[in-house]
Amino acid sequence: MPLVLVVKLSVQVDAGWNKAGYQITQQRVPIAVDSGKSLHDEERSQTLIDLNRAGVGLMELVMCCGEEAAAAVRQLQLILQALGTCQANMAEGQIRVDANVSVHQSGEPLGVRREVKNINSVMHLAKAIDYEIQRQMEVLQSS
Repeated sequence: MPLVLVVKLSVQVDAGWNKAGYQITQQRVPIAVDSGKSLHDEERSQTLIDLNRAGVGLMELVMCCGEEAAAAVRQLQLILQALGTCQANMAEGQIRVDANVSVHQSGEPLGVRREVKNINSVMHLAKAIDYEIQRQMEVLQSS
């Protein structure tokens, strides 16, 4: 059963023309431990078990854009460093970040979720999220 807590992060977001400092509040942040995943191979009629992340702590945060997500991860890195938990170096795998992106038109149900795995820097996190948001918006507009 995941532990749930309230998280408040003070972040600085650079929107290009405007730098804004504000607080991100997440009312429900599930904290759990990854148990691994099943990989189904239809061709060979077998299931493989990937335990690459087994035992690794998970925290899920909801953000609105790439820069906000990057700012939140930077703040979490500083917190982990200050606590002495780890250096939180993404390039060395000390923390891992995945992004799940789903866009939808106002009043419509959530769209298809696309997951970007094992992002190794906050810069790549922001770019990956913004790229995927733009891609999904173009798909919605063309349909």
